[in-house]
Amino acid sequence: MNENDTSPGSYVDKVREDTGRYVRQLLQEHESLRLAFAQIENENAHLREEVSGLRKDLDSRNTEEEALHQRLIAIANESDDYMRRYSELESSNTNLANLYVASYQLHGTLDRQAVLTAIQEIVVNLVGSEQFGVFEGNGSSLSLACAVGLDDPMIARSREVDGQVWSEAQAGRAYVRVDEMAEGLVACIPLKLDNDVTGLIAIFSLLPHKVGIEPLDRELFDLLASHAATALYCTSLHERNAVVPA
Repeated sequence: MNENDTSPGSYVDKVREDTGRYVRQLLQEHESLRLAFAQIENENAHLREEVSGLRKDLDSRNTEEEALHQRLIAIANESDDYMRRYSELESSNTNLANLYVASYQLHGTLDRQAVLTAIQEIVVNLVGSEQFGVFEGNGSSLSLACAVGLDDPMIARSREVDGQVWSEAQAGRAYVRVDEMAEGLVACIPLKLDNDVTGLIAIFSLLPHKVGIEPLDRELFDLLASHAATALYCTSLHERNAVVPA
């Protein structure tokens, strides 16, 4: 036999050796894979914890965001309420200023024509009327002191149609139309001096932009009822007591 020929025993040993080496290699690779898998599992668990923490943080942030949103809504509502109250206060201050100016205009002069002009300005600018008359007298005797947008026939028709209203005013009872769609006088305000009726203001219509009588208008009516009567009476006294030069 040739000495280079491999014996069966040597072949088996070689196969066994190769097989053992291959198995060891497989075992090493398996161990490496096991360690890598364990590491991945650890990393995965860590990532799950991080995700859970992030979710909790996100939920917390969403809760905070919702709370902030609700707070913003509450602040906006508070702001609207403050603005409404400020607007009401500003309107009230304006009304008070208007009433003060109206009162000052009535009592700031003893000139009869100036007082009548002041009454006209109050009714035109503050009440907002384009047709009205100021009448003086008591009982059934009334004379027109001044008028805006009226003529004698219109006054005569009104006294015929709204006779009851005129009679009530002459008796000291004010009339303010409630139904905006109704026809006839808008208001008829008696002028009183120590509870005695000395005249009246008859308002026939309002300016186009004005819908109806407002609370401030009623305050102006109350002011006119006493202050206008007093102012006109003072001008009459002043005229009677004026010293005529010789």
